[in-house]
Amino acid sequence: MGYNHKQPILLSKITSKLSKFSVDVHHFEIEKEVLARQLRNFKAEQPHTHAKYFLSVLTDNMAWTKEELGTAIEGMSAVKPCYSTPLKTISSIKYSTYL
Repeated sequence: MGYNHKQPILLSKITSKLSKFSVDVHHFEIEKEVLARQLRNFKAEQPHTHAKYFLSVLTDNMAWTKEELGTAIEGMSAVKPCYSTPLKTISSIKYSTYL
């Protein structure tokens, strides 16, 4: 039995975990605060770091600046979903491998 034979088992385990996913609000708030602190502390970094960062922002087609990220995470919250129908639907789908 090779990898291809075990794919359905792997898929069922992944969809099972996804259907039972829940957000730990306390851990989310801690990680959010760490990220916000890192974004605020960016202003105190070395000038060459700023130069490389702004160069990458200018050359990337789509990039969020540190300020935009800081503004975006202010409104984020760990809201527990009040329904789980989409994830249960995902776990009930049968997949097959086409060779």
